[in-house]
Amino acid sequence: MLRIAIKPFFRIKEIIGKALLEMEVTEGTTVNELLIHLIEAYGPEFERELVDSEKGGIKSSYAILINGKISTQFPEGLHISVKDSDIISIMIISAGG
Repeated sequence: MLRIAIKPFFRIKEIIGKALLEMEVTEGTTVNELLIHLIEAYGPEFERELVDSEKGGIKSSYAILINGKISTQFPEGLHISVKDSDIISIMIISAGG
């Protein structure tokens, strides 16, 4: 088993109710599978907040970071396997002007 941490921000943090969620997952678990597990664990409110129901996938207003690097920087994207001690952050992308 691998130990990882989820760092939710803003509304996702409110839904989960914790600033840091530590979990054990099996080796080979992907970030995508982890997000599916979180949707199942935290229900429709979590899913509505994070998932784009029209396009599928994560809403463009959110970014998933793996140890501080945005998931789109990895060739596998959300299908990258997590490693022991990884920190997965779920952040809102804010725009300013």
